[in-house]
Amino acid sequence: MAVKEPINVNKEAEKISIDEFRSLFMQNMKGSFFRNDAIKRSYILEGTICSDIERHKYGTNFKIQSDEGSIMNVFIPKKAGNFSGIEPGNRINLYGMFNIYDNNIENQFNFIEFKASRVIDSNVGSNKKESILSLLNERGLLETSKKTLSFDNMDFFKLMVISSKDSKASAEIDNYLKSSGFFEVSSHYIDAYKSDDIVELLQSLDKNKYYDAILITDVDCLERNLFDELNVLETISQMQTPVITAMGRSLADEVADMVEDGPLTAARMLLYSYKESKGQGDDSPLFPNEHNTNLFITLNQEKEDLERKLSSVIRDNTNLAFKIRKQQRFMIILAFIAIISIIINFIK
Repeated sequence: MAVKEPINVNKEAEKISIDEFRSLFMQNMKGSFFRNDAIKRSYILEGTICSDIERHKYGTNFKIQSDEGSIMNVFIPKKAGNFSGIEPGNRINLYGMFNIYDNNIENQFNFIEFKASRVIDSNVGSNKKESILSLLNERGLLETSKKTLSFDNMDFFKLMVISSKDSKASAEIDNYLKSSGFFEVSSHYIDAYKSDDIVELLQSLDKNKYYDAILITDVDCLERNLFDELNVLETISQMQTPVITAMGRSLADEVADMVEDGPLTAARMLLYSYKESKGQGDDSPLFPNEHNTNLFITLNQEKEDLERKLSSVIRDNTNLAFKIRKQQRFMIILAFIAIISIIINFIK
């Protein structure tokens, strides 16, 4: 295999498999590999995490396996940040450079590691997903009875919203529900990169029995993977507090008590369930769904925009009327001058 030309730094990093890199390295071991700077290029590497995750003060270490069965060491430095979705069995896409830290060529490339500066994507592989669902089924967790919402004997319905730190879901839900005067919305922004952290959070919320329901929504793709891990799914299925998931497609939907499409459809369901429990009709002027959710959230902004546009139209019409009147006065003056000229000529 010939050595590939160096990549233009202005272009996308080159995607390479573990086997392609090994072939490239072995054919250029005598020095040309280093002379052409192939080792210093940035690459995109994909594989399945096939080892335990070692987290230490310098960063995170694990191994990934290619579809062909080849293994590569991976190191993510601490300064690169903490990334969610790094769990055994997950399919992962990494961006970084290959690093040679030992000159001893033994033990199937254990002297080479991929130093990743960024996790591009991570998801639960199909094999792992099937295995998790099978285990949940064996333990009877897919058949447990679902908990229902209760609105009786309470002054307020206390809802905890769990979402990503950049999410505005909690504010949107609170804005939707506040008209009822019955819902109290709290928020917790995910600051975790291990499934054990999510388990600890859920168990803590369930243990204090303060919240009447927990809504998990608007979670980014990497953090969503944490809710696909077996220990998190077991925790959700065993909780006493009703859990609503609105993340899109997730294994957590299999064990949640209620599943909705998104944050506002979940809010709509809560308000409708509350009104139904009180025997009230659904007389809300507008309920969000997948077609009008954005309209609902921006209704006031749209109203202000329309008012501004209307004001602009009125100003334009006023200016146009002024110009027309001005032209009319000018035409009258011209007509008057013309009549005077005719009279003068007639007298002469």
